Amino acid sequence: MRRDLPAEVRGHLRHLRGAYLVGCGRAAEAVDDLYDAHGQLFARAQEHREAALQLMRACAAAGRPREALEAGVLATRPAAESERNPARTNLLRFTMAESYVRIGWLEAALPEYESLVEALRRLGETRTPMYESAMTTLENLRVAVTEDRQRG
Repeated sequence: MRRDLPAEVRGHLRHLRGAYLVGCGRAAEAVDDLYDAHGQLFARAQEHREAALQLMRACAAAGRPREALEAGVLATRPAAESERNPARTNLLRFTMAESYVRIGWLEAALPEYESLVEALRRLGETRTPMYESAMTTLENLRVAVTEDRQRG
């Protein structure tokens, strides 16, 4: 591969090649490409996190909750960055929690909503649409999870 290309372009091309190889059943050959791709993309961590946040929002809006969860995991790294921006962290929690509910993972959604509600309370944001939505969903989730556990 040409070394005069920007790191982001090289990373993207390596990612595409890796994805192609995996799709062809040649996963072992794809490992180096995929590791290099991730290394190139993470070199500009802030831009990567912002891109992952945008991807998460887009996937959630498009009704693709599993992909939104995957992007959300990327967008929340590192934890120290999330702690400096609580509004962003709460948006991530909210989107991830909604995504868990949409794919039917109620047990996974419950702690996300609990964390979100607690974080919003600590920030004094109890009169916001996000808080009201999260509280309503949390109450309904607690009932649904309890019923699921009782059914076994």
